[in-house]
Amino acid sequence: MARQKNSVSDLAVFGGAPAFEDALHVGRPNIGDRARLMARFNKILDDRWLTNHGPFVREFEQRVADRLGVKHCVAMGNGTVALEIAIRALGMKGEVIVPSFTFVATVHALQWQAITPVFGDIAAGRHALDRSRLNR
Repeated sequence: MARQKNSVSDLAVFGGAPAFEDALHVGRPNIGDRARLMARFNKILDDRWLTNHGPFVREFEQRVADRLGVKHCVAMGNGTVALEIAIRALGMKGEVIVPSFTFVATVHALQWQAITPVFGDIAAGRHALDRSRLNR
């Protein structure tokens, strides 16, 4: 078990002991039960139904809806498309304030829906947008 980090110097990046024996990489998948995963892949390939409301997509949507306690869930191919659908569903128009430090897809999704992004900086110590620091 990793020991608690109490100061910046305790962090591995600054010379402290690593929290994990092997490096953890962002994006490295947790595969879990490989045989079960391969069985599901084989079922998908055997059925020749990879996407678009296939049985595994429907199962995923239902499980997410159940977990969140909502009636519906719609899986999207990526976050950009999900943002565009949400923007349309909300009927957004005009300008939208976004943090200056954001992924490019946030702004693309807005612009592709004819909405003008207005960049703002974060208020020090609050981790929230600071209205006085909007870039207009």
